[in-house]
Amino acid sequence: MTTIWFQDAAELAKHRRELGFSQQRLGELAGLSRSAVRNVERGQTKLRGERAQRLWHVICDEKEKRERCNNVFAARMRGEEPWPVATGEISLRFDDLQELIQELLSLRTAVEELPALRARLAELAIDVQRLNERTHKAVAVEGARILAETI
Repeated sequence: MTTIWFQDAAELAKHRRELGFSQQRLGELAGLSRSAVRNVERGQTKLRGERAQRLWHVICDEKEKRERCNNVFAARMRGEEPWPVATGEISLRFDDLQELIQELLSLRTAVEELPALRARLAELAIDVQRLNERTHKAVAVEGARILAETI
């Protein structure tokens, strides 16, 4: 017996994972419980009728929405579509956006270097503490010597 694609639970599970949906999330969007989605994916419940329609409707709607968003985003990146400007938003030219991206990458690099800088700072703090202790010792010795000379 051949399984029709929209009745194939493995196909549904594959698309759900591609979208990054949990069984819980898919169930919520389809008006079903997580256990209903789990049972369908395990083959314990057949993927037919209204249940199949609800689940595939969510999957298809989400894929269509993402594709539409990706297409609009790509068109905006190519300069074929304007970027929306709402009250209080700033419109950026592509060159400005690239500049901001470079700045963000520089900041990311700086953040990645923080652990090494913290370790070096700790080493320097220890060195300063040792020098401070030596200075106090030297001052105490010199002070004792001066006192001994004056008495």
